[in-house]
Amino acid sequence: VVGSSSGTLLLQYDTGELVAVQLTGAADDGNIRLEKSTIKMDTTFVSLSSQRTFKILNRSNIIAKFQFKSFATRVEEEQAKLRFTSTLRRDEETEVDEFSQLLQADPSMKENLSLLTRRYETLRNDVENTGGDFEDDVFVLEPSAGDVWPNSELEITVTFRPSEAVSHTRTVYCDITGRETRLPLKLRGDGLGPQASFEFDTVQLGSVFINSHHVYQALLSNTGAIPVPFQLRKSESLFASDFSFSPEAGTLQLGESVPIEVSTC
Repeated sequence: VVGSSSGTLLLQYDTGELVAVQLTGAADDGNIRLEKSTIKMDTTFVSLSSQRTFKILNRSNIIAKFQFKSFATRVEEEQAKLRFTSTLRRDEETEVDEFSQLLQADPSMKENLSLLTRRYETLRNDVENTGGDFEDDVFVLEPSAGDVWPNSELEITVTFRPSEAVSHTRTVYCDITGRETRLPLKLRGDGLGPQASFEFDTVQLGSVFINSHHVYQALLSNTGAIPVPFQLRKSESLFASDFSFSPEAGTLQLGESVPIEVSTC
């Protein structure tokens, strides 16, 4: 714990003499820190990835062991582990009860009970050993654990893989030797979805005779970096039934364009 501490040591000699020794000491955080407190990733298309780096700086004389965690404190981490193991215990009890009923109908399935028990034992061990480690499908840190040697630095790579076209935010905590509290790091990134556009926004039809048939074209182009699925959305307007479109659906690959035919009925 950072701060001053004191205590008394009682030393007894063979002669029976008792001597009190006053002990004092002070603890402070080591000169170990993250190069940045926030990482803003480049806007990235869904299903693609982008990367940025930062460094862990160790300006102390000790080897700093680090690991990225999902929780700000060890107390929060242990509480989360207890909640998860409690859920596992309830799930196991439910499955064992259901399995016991099946055994009454088919005793030959008894050997499968040990498989069920081992599966939950493995899950509990995983929670105990890695339950607080930072794991995420959108942000990945590499390496996620390791050593930073005295008076040196270590580069960490952040990979951003957005799964949706929304803003993604995470806070990860670096648990590192020489620091009393875990060091927070905010990760932010925006996912970008498919992008397409027509070559113009409006088609001027001019004067059209009743019941006459006309065909117009509008070029739809993929302007992004990932395939673009498209589908016609039916309109509920008064004259929507007087128009037809072809094709009504499809997928535009990178750099591809397709003419959409607009016909008047």
